[in-house]
Parts: sequence; C-alpha cells; structure tokens
Amino acid sequence: MATVRDPMMGMDFTKFMPKMPLVEFDVDAVIEGQRKNMEAVGAAQKCALEGAQKILKYQVDAFQKAAEDVNAAIKAMTDAKTPQERFAKQTEAVQKAFERAVGQTREVSEMVLRSNVEVAAPLNKRFAEGLDEVGQMFKKAGTEKEKA
Repeated sequence: MATVRDPMMGMDFTKFMPKMPLVEFDVDAVIEGQRKNMEAVGAAQKCALEGAQKILKYQVDAFQKAAEDVNAAIKAMTDAKTPQERFAKQTEAVQKAFERAVGQTREVSEMVLRSNVEVAAPLNKRFAEGLDEVGQMFKKAGTEKEKA
C-alpha cells in the first residue's frame, strides 16, 4: 500500500497569520467593479455580433455577385462562335474570379481584424480601469492603516 505524503509538510499556517496584515476592502466597490466588468463583456459581445453581421452581409453580397458573374460568363461562352473564343472567354472569367476571390479574402481579413480591435477595446479599457480601482483600494487601505 502506498503512503500518502502531506503536501504541506506538516507546516502550521496558523502560526503565520498574526504576522500577515489583513487588508480591508470595500465590498460595495468590489460589487460595482464586477458590474462594470459585466458591462464591458456585454459591450464586447455586442461588438462581436455587429462584426459578425457585417462579415456575413459582405459574404452574402459577394456570393450574389459571384453568381451573377458566373451567369454572365456562361452567357459569354455560349455566345462565342469558335472554340478559341470560348477558351478565351473562359480564361478571362477564371482570371476575374480568382482576382475577386483574392480581393474578397483580403477584405474579409481586414473586417475580422477591425472587428477584433473593436471587441477588445471595451475589455482593454475595463481592465485598465480595474487595475486603477484595485490600486486605489490598496492605497485607501494603506492610508486607513496608517491613521489607526
């Protein structure tokens, strides 16, 4: 049977407690900070949803344009009189489709990047505010300790 070792190695942490200063903090300020955190998360979610909607709309529009271009290319190829002319029309259609796809991919990438920046903004702002609030709480606790 294996023996279980004490992970605390027999240390009595209650001996250290009188030496450790307790920091008093404002519970209302903590609750208010958490409320602000939830607001920041909500704002970030709203930005994410708006960004996703913009990207989806762009992709739907791009798909509709691509379908129109395919129909136009098919018509141009069926109107061609010779196999050489049909091949030239087909080559032109493929080249245009490739260039459009590269441009659309670039545009979607930029839209995603902009959306990510917009999503991160309220979270970054709240994180900085939260650090300031925590710093102020410790500062306030320190000045109150000095007065006592």
